Amino acid sequence: LFAERSGQSPDIAKGHALVTFAYSAVDDQQQARRHCDVARVMAGEMQQSDPATAVKVYMLTSLHDADRGSWHQAAAGWGSMAMLAARMGDADKCDTARLQLAWSQYNLGELEAARKSCRRAEVSAEKRGDLFMRCRCLVLMAHCCLATGEAEKARKAAQQSREILANMLEGRGAGVTKAQLLGAEIQQDGLDALLLLRGMQLEAAYSVALQGSKHVSALEAS
Repeated sequence: LFAERSGQSPDIAKGHALVTFAYSAVDDQQQARRHCDVARVMAGEMQQSDPATAVKVYMLTSLHDADRGSWHQAAAGWGSMAMLAARMGDADKCDTARLQLAWSQYNLGELEAARKSCRRAEVSAEKRGDLFMRCRCLVLMAHCCLATGEAEKARKAAQQSREILANMLEGRGAGVTKAQLLGAEIQQDGLDALLLLRGMQLEAAYSVALQGSKHVSALEAS
């Protein structure tokens, strides 16, 4: 398998990354891990010669690691992707990687690092006018603030994300798909329900959670 790496073909690197998901789907985690590791090594070796392919491979392998709860490996991959995307001048992919890096750091309990990564992505998204990315960043920022006991900051971030989501639902988010909007609504519903629970507003929390479940059903049906 390692012999296939001769020549550093972009297709071979991406192939290993994609095969990772196929083995994971049939619960052969040993083979999934093997292909994921090979893909990641190849991405590292292609950073100078083919950064665009390396970015794609880092994204795929990091998605797999996050799905398996391998947060340290996911964080390393997202960090590499963000660095390369920034070097290439691809702000969209860089912000995506920074947000996912922030989620990995959040799940590792590295809350200050998560807030820093999230904030960098949110500031960049605001400059680019990317409402969808801003909304997602603010939701995560609210979760980070809740985890550190900063309830007022959490509510402020949640209010900002709610306002941005409302703008997107009114059609002001250029290029945002129906599935992306539903995903944003689900994230917002989850955050709002959690904030209401923290405030002991149980009936309201239940109502928001129920709304969230309807959005999940709509997403699954789309």
